[in-house]
Amino acid sequence: MRLLVGIILGAVLTIIGVYIVDMGADGTEQRHMVNWDVVGARISDLTSGLKRSGPTSPVRSRAPPKPRLHRDF
Repeated sequence: MRLLVGIILGAVLTIIGVYIVDMGADGTEQRHMVNWDVVGARISDLTSGLKRSGPTSPVRSRAPPKPRLHRDF
């Protein structure tokens, strides 16, 4: 679990760092590391695609759990 949290935190910090560097570029230096317009469009496409492919109803029915016959030690 710690590994997963560390990976996610590292990715978020990297994105924030790149964004800060890009926004801090002065007027003479117009070269950005990331094209943020393209990133925004792709995230928008991704979220709209996930919304379309999601479940049609907010409540998903699940089968009841199977009874356990013995204990795992």
